[in-house]
Amino acid sequence: MNRSILILDPDGQTRNLLASVLAESGFEVESIGASAEWTARLSAPRRPALLLVDATQAPGTFLGEEPSIPVLYLVPPGLPPADIPAPHPLCYGYVEKNAESAPVVLRTVQAALQRRERERTIDSERQAYRFFFEHIPIAAVVSDPDYVVRHWNRGAEVLFGYSEQEAVGRVLMGLLYSPRNEMTAGELKAWLVESLGVNHVTRNVNYDRTRDGRDILCEWHDYPYREAGQYYILSVANDITQHRQLVETLQATIEQKDFLARENYHRIKNNLSMINSLINLKIDEVEAKDPVHAEASVEVLRDIRQKLAAVSMLYEMLHDHGASATRVDLSRYLADLTRTVFSSMSEERCRIEEDLDAVSVSPQAAVVLGLITNEIATNAVKHAFVPGGERRFSLTLRAQDAAAGDVSEQSSGTGAGEMCEYRLENSGRPFPEGVEFENTTSLGLRLVHSLAEQLGATLELQRSPSTCFILRFDAASA
Repeated sequence: MNRSILILDPDGQTRNLLASVLAESGFEVESIGASAEWTARLSAPRRPALLLVDATQAPGTFLGEEPSIPVLYLVPPGLPPADIPAPHPLCYGYVEKNAESAPVVLRTVQAALQRRERERTIDSERQAYRFFFEHIPIAAVVSDPDYVVRHWNRGAEVLFGYSEQEAVGRVLMGLLYSPRNEMTAGELKAWLVESLGVNHVTRNVNYDRTRDGRDILCEWHDYPYREAGQYYILSVANDITQHRQLVETLQATIEQKDFLARENYHRIKNNLSMINSLINLKIDEVEAKDPVHAEASVEVLRDIRQKLAAVSMLYEMLHDHGASATRVDLSRYLADLTRTVFSSMSEERCRIEEDLDAVSVSPQAAVVLGLITNEIATNAVKHAFVPGGERRFSLTLRAQDAAAGDVSEQSSGTGAGEMCEYRLENSGRPFPEGVEFENTTSLGLRLVHSLAEQLGATLELQRSPSTCFILRFDAASA
């Protein structure tokens, strides 16, 4: 802090007394006895922090030239009020100059310097804020409570085209009004004033017309504040015209993609339905031509139809999920598929037991698991269930984090992820001994083994106490 004091007083005794008191308190004191030396001293490079001036020696001609330095007037005792000069722009008070007032002068000087330091800090902050306001790379406007523009930064000038001289003094909404808005300029102003009174902050998006006649879409944020007892509104604006256009373009693209996906879904569904109808016609034709020897051919066609149904059901689920579905609810798909298999293949009722964790996989993996389920369920109906015996088929799906270890340790080549164990078990005749996946002549078993490899899953067969197929796979990569 600058602690230099300059005293202008022709009274040498008072001047020496004040200089002594101030010097003892750590101030740097200079004194001048004649006003003629005043101008030369104030022209020196190092300027004082405070002026102590005899009121009778303080003509406005030279004090007015130095409004940046605070002044304390030294008033001779008994000086008529009419003779006290008009206040200097930075007049911090009046003090009588006599021996008894020296302590008062000291305290007044200390208070004046502290006040000046606070004012300098405030001035510095104002300058910093003003610099920030002017150079922030967005439009910023300061208005009074009626939205009359008081300050207009460079960002606003660049965005809207109006200079500060053209904008100051005009109502913001009237200056930038665009007829593309639903509200008039007056309605928008009234709404903003009401919103500020309730919420103390507003956000609105509206069109603004620039000086050259362009309509741009801007997002505005208004913040009320007080300064020096006055109420102001800071409004900042950001041009979002290109952003809105991009959003609209993306939305149109998404809608077009959704439309094409729905069209594709309906075409595939219709094609699958047509193929199913053709298979049914072929079954009827084969049975009509040779009812005695048609069973083998009909069985093959029915098997194809059943596999086709597994794929068709998946497309139904994808349609329910929406055109952008990338994962399928495996538990729901497997449960629905199994019920369809048993309802379509046999008139005898089968008890289906389901204990399925919530697992999602890709549509490709769901098709593979659906075909495996279809093949094993079909095999149970054809070869395991006996007339009059128990007809039970159970599905168990367990999901476990690979970090836990139990399930993943039984699998190979799956890596970290959500490991799953899928068990398909049926009652009835036991699975024949000696039949293995690697060397079987059964097309169905070879298909199950091939599909499991395609999924990257391990496949295990348990023959007792009942037939059970166990697949272990990584749902995260499936």
